[in-house]
Amino acid sequence: MSNLGIKARVLFLGTVPALLFAVIIVGYAIVNIFGLLNESLQDRGKTIASQLAPAAEYGVISGNRQILQKLAQQTLNNEQDVKTVLVVDNQGMVLANSGQELSRAMIDRMMKDNVQALKQQQDIIFTAPIFRSLVEIDDFSHQKDSESNNQAGLGNKLGLDNKKDFSPEKIGLVYVKLSNQSLQNNKFDFIAKTTLIGLLS
Repeated sequence: MSNLGIKARVLFLGTVPALLFAVIIVGYAIVNIFGLLNESLQDRGKTIASQLAPAAEYGVISGNRQILQKLAQQTLNNEQDVKTVLVVDNQGMVLANSGQELSRAMIDRMMKDNVQALKQQQDIIFTAPIFRSLVEIDDFSHQKDSESNNQAGLGNKLGLDNKKDFSPEKIGLVYVKLSNQSLQNNKFDFIAKTTLIGLLS
C-alpha cells in the first residue's frame, strides 16, 4: 500500500505542474490572439473611415447629397460588419446616412470631445475628419506665396517669426459603426476548439 501511495504521489507531483504549465501557456496564447483580433478590428474601422473621408470631400463641398448617399450605401454594402455609415458637415448636419441611425446626442458628444473611436457593447463607432484639399488654382496665388516667402526670409534675417498655419480646413466628418459580433464569435470558437483539443489530448 505504501508503495502504491508513493507512486501515486510521484505521479501526482509530476502531472500537476505540467498541467498548470500547459494551462498558463494556453492562457497566454489566448490573451495574445484576442489582443491581435481586437487590434485588427480597430485598424479595419480606422481604415474604412479614413478612406471614406477624402472620397466624401467633393460631395460635402458641392452639397451633393445624392453622391454622398450613394457613397455611404456602397460602403455599407461592400464592407462586412459595417452597420452604419454617416456623413455630416462641420456643424453636425447630416448629409448622408446608411444603415442604423446614430443619435443626435451621440454625434454631438463625439464632435465636441473630438472622439475618434467610441467602443460600445456590440459595436465600435469610428470617425474621420473630411478636409478641404489645398490646391492653388491661379498665378496670383503662386505670386502671393512667393511674396510671402520673401517676406518670411526677410523676417528671419531680422529675427522675426512669420510662421503661418497652413492646416487644411475641416469641412465635415464621417462616422462608421462596425459590429464586433463576428469578432466575439471568433473568440468563442477559438476557446471551444482549444478546450476540445485539450480534453482529447
